[in-house]
Amino acid sequence: PESVADAAQLASLLGGAAAASGVDKRLVVLLEGVAAVGGLAGDVQAMIQLVEWYKYGAQGLAADPALRFVWARRAADLDDPVGLHELSNCYWFGDGTERNKELRLVKLAQAAMLGHVEAMFDLVLSHTFNKHMNEALYWAKRGAKKEHFWNTESFIPILEKQIAEQRS
Repeated sequence: PESVADAAQLASLLGGAAAASGVDKRLVVLLEGVAAVGGLAGDVQAMIQLVEWYKYGAQGLAADPALRFVWARRAADLDDPVGLHELSNCYWFGDGTERNKELRLVKLAQAAMLGHVEAMFDLVLSHTFNKHMNEALYWAKRGAKKEHFWNTESFIPILEKQIAEQRS
């Protein structure tokens, strides 16, 4: 868009719940940033903000799983770890797309490889639940190196014990 009016029109087209007159000005600015370079090459942080707004319904927008999925996929296509993690959650819960456990794991692993700690935590839980203890331990050790709320260090002794028990 070349102007705020163009961005408001784009907002109206993208989010039926967001009529141009009711759109928060920050949303217009973010959409302007997202679309300024032509879709996928836009501002990833703006895309992630839109994912959050459409996930919960904020800034005058209704929660919209389909638009959450669209913006998460665009951010993920740019190898953004938060976008990849959000896309994995869309696949897990079937938000805006069909539920797909395999694609969820692929996107989680991509996010984790890019250093996303919450994705590492989710992989630890997923692999533990599916009895893939060596994979769970791998991600627990990777996540333990991060200073973050989702730190996985506490899982390591439990997983090591379970792996040892499996071997004996």
